[in-house]
Amino acid sequence: MSCSFAIHQSQSPPVIKNYILIKKILLTHDPDGRHLDSQRLLHAVEKIMLYASTPDVSVSGLNVDTIAMNYPTNIEILGIQESLGQTIYKISNEILHKHSGNTDIHARVMILFELLGSYRWDAKVVLVLAAFATSYGEFWLILQIYPANKLAASVAVLKHLPRDLKTLKPRFKALMLLVKAMVDVTKSLIKFEYLPLQHIKLDNELLGFTKSVIYTATYWIIRSAFVCASTITELMNMKHDQTLDSMSNFYLRNLSSIAVTAWELSSLAYNISSIGDSLRVQVDFCCQQTELKLHQRLSSLFNETYVDNQEVLQMLVALRDGLTLKDGFSSKLGISDLKNKVVIVVVSKPDILPLERLFFLVQRTSDLPSNKEERKYEIFWIPVSTSETWNDAEERNFEYLSNSLPWYSILQPWSLNSEIVNYIKQEWNFKDESIMVVLDPQGKITNLNAIDMLLTWGAAKACPFSTSREKQLWEQEKWTIRFMVDEIDSLLTMQIEQGRNLCIYGSKDMEWINSFWLRLVSMRRSLSKSHLILQDVSSLLDLDDNDKGWAVMGKGSSTDLVKLRGAEVMECMDMFSKWVNNVGRLGLAGAIRTAIEPHFAGPCSHTNVVTYNEGSSEETSICARCKRLMEKVVLYKCEGGEAE
Repeated sequence: MSCSFAIHQSQSPPVIKNYILIKKILLTHDPDGRHLDSQRLLHAVEKIMLYASTPDVSVSGLNVDTIAMNYPTNIEILGIQESLGQTIYKISNEILHKHSGNTDIHARVMILFELLGSYRWDAKVVLVLAAFATSYGEFWLILQIYPANKLAASVAVLKHLPRDLKTLKPRFKALMLLVKAMVDVTKSLIKFEYLPLQHIKLDNELLGFTKSVIYTATYWIIRSAFVCASTITELMNMKHDQTLDSMSNFYLRNLSSIAVTAWELSSLAYNISSIGDSLRVQVDFCCQQTELKLHQRLSSLFNETYVDNQEVLQMLVALRDGLTLKDGFSSKLGISDLKNKVVIVVVSKPDILPLERLFFLVQRTSDLPSNKEERKYEIFWIPVSTSETWNDAEERNFEYLSNSLPWYSILQPWSLNSEIVNYIKQEWNFKDESIMVVLDPQGKITNLNAIDMLLTWGAAKACPFSTSREKQLWEQEKWTIRFMVDEIDSLLTMQIEQGRNLCIYGSKDMEWINSFWLRLVSMRRSLSKSHLILQDVSSLLDLDDNDKGWAVMGKGSSTDLVKLRGAEVMECMDMFSKWVNNVGRLGLAGAIRTAIEPHFAGPCSHTNVVTYNEGSSEETSICARCKRLMEKVVLYKCEGGEAE
């Protein structure tokens, strides 16, 4: 992979060389770490502009609930007490009202730069656009609905809003072109600001020139917002008879007005677009260089040894801010909160899992102590979109689940670098199915997918979730009813502890049924083909493939089980009197088996060697061939090597 980078100063507008202006702007810039999701706020601004740019379309047929559902929510500024609405109101006041008598737009722009000094460059621009969009949206909202709404009509009269918009179309068209240019440049600015430059070092010359274009772009976007706001203010102050005159006469009588004309708006839009073209080229070069260096870094990331997991996790999310995680609805955290812990990285689509499987997974990982300091592991969710860009439905799914699940999640998954997404898909083999990749406290991968392990064993037994731990668990386990149900139901667990004989069959409790079968499916997927328990799991799953009913009977901790299907279940019940008296001697499974299975004719000399486990409660064993009670003997085997 190779690419070349260039700096195209010849394409830059003359204003970029205004170093005095840039120096003054930089003197106002002092970011304090406050965080704003600029992408989502800009998305909200675009929606306002979209609805406002179609005044001829009736809104009476629009579904308000549908619009609200597709609208970005929970957009707030982190790191300050003030709400987003309060911040936007302050900026609107600066743009529309405060110092409105001051015709020196540059001076007013610099005052606004002072007000926004604590924000990043992308946040400055998007907040100003949001402030303008709020006023612009209110203006068009009244104009669009007042013909059919008495309240809107009354407000329109008090605000002196124009009634005949035909003569104003050239101005509105020029205004929308300017706003579109402002939004387009802002997108490039956000794209640069979201690059993980704290993890990847760009060429100094490329970085320096790109930043100079960003400073200039920020200035002209904010200045243009003042011009746009002035245009709206003038329209509000326009007398009704003025809108009925021809536009040419209106312009001739208002050349001394502070409002700009359509051609001035178009000229400003051209200037913004020129800056945008230059910025777009430079940002593209920065993105190419970032992705190249990020790819190189990711390729060697897991081949190195670290003292903790911080560098690995920081590279995996590679976002610009320290606050990269969210814990439920309100808590915003950093990667440092995962230090010295086993981290399970859940990678999935934004809808993560079918609900019944998700609920069961949450249940199996619900043993986390409330005190975070006591936790040995944390679960961290990284949702990946099915396409290159996130859609509204995916964002809604993420917001709902990330606010509900007892796990950490990435704060802005739509900002994740494409190179990281590609790495996850290729190196971790993520496709459509959710995976749970386990990192030890030093950031080393110990399991590329622990989801079936968690569903089978639960977090308490599975921790630290490595493949070696999973192998150890399977080597120790026996196929019993205790293992089958493993704390899915508290009453069943209690009866198993009491040593009762149990019969498992269908149930009306759909939650129990779903949990039971999901766990069996997870067992089958995680077992090796040669494992002895695999045959038992598969045979039990096969019982559910037909609609004739099934049952499994035996003592909770015993490996001696009997599986019945269809008519065998009723046959067993009908033969109750034949096997009930043998339960004490043969056990429940053995008694039923000897009653319903054909007897073996003649003598049998089959042997079954069972390794002794201290504390084992196995008192009897039934011959697999003749179904008779087996005699128990003790076998001692010498472990010494052969004599030389």
